[in-house]
Amino acid sequence: MEPPGPAPSFQPRPPHPSATVVLVLGILGVAVFQPIGIVAWVMGSRVRRETSGPDAPYAHTGSAAAGRILGIVATCMLAFFILLFLLMVVTFSYTSGPRDW
Repeated sequence: MEPPGPAPSFQPRPPHPSATVVLVLGILGVAVFQPIGIVAWVMGSRVRRETSGPDAPYAHTGSAAAGRILGIVATCMLAFFILLFLLMVVTFSYTSGPRDW
């Protein structure tokens, strides 16, 4: 009977190369320019899809998840600001009609 060989070594998977980019885009989307949040949301979803599963080549990182969530927040902020702008346009168009002084 042969003695058992050495245990297989554990090789940690590398993080996804776009994880940091997604985080930076998410932060910029919330802080500076909300349409960038849409890009962060889409890229974050792609990174999430590529890192899910036991045989995925990349490890799931928290920075990609945080960037995706920030992208969702930035997109919601963008939708809110667009609705607020449309509400203001409609409100002022009704109140700023011709006046008889």
